[in-house]
Amino acid sequence: MSKFNISQAAKVTGKARSTIQAHLKNGKFSAEYDAVGNCLIDAAELHRVYGVLRVDKTAGVVKKVSEIGQAATPHDTDAMQQRIQFLEEKVGFFERQLQHEREEKNRLLSLVENQTRQLTDQRKKRWWFR
Repeated sequence: MSKFNISQAAKVTGKARSTIQAHLKNGKFSAEYDAVGNCLIDAAELHRVYGVLRVDKTAGVVKKVSEIGQAATPHDTDAMQQRIQFLEEKVGFFERQLQHEREEKNRLLSLVENQTRQLTDQRKKRWWFR
C-alpha cells in the first residue's frame, strides 16, 4: 500500500495540512516515521478515516473521489460487482463458521458444567468428605 507524507495526505484527502496534523496528534489515525523522522501515513489509514482516495498518476495530480462509481468504467463496475459478490459469499461462510464455533463452545461449556455438578454431587454423598 502507498504511504504519504503530510502534504501528500492533505492533497489526497482534500483536507488542510493542519487538519491532517491535528487528526494525527489526536489519534484519529496512525502513522509511521522513517529513519530521518519524516511522518508517513498509510493510504489505508487515510481511506479508513476520510473515504475513498484516488491518485491520478498520469497527470501527477491527486484527487479525492467520493464514490467509487464516479471513477469506474463499466468493465471496472462488473469486476467490482463480482468482487463484492465473492466477498459477500466469504462473509456468509465466516458467519456460518462463527455460529458453528459458538454452538461448539456452548456445548463444551455445558459438558464442563455437568461434569463439575456431578463431581460436587459425588463429594456430598461420600461420608469421608463431610
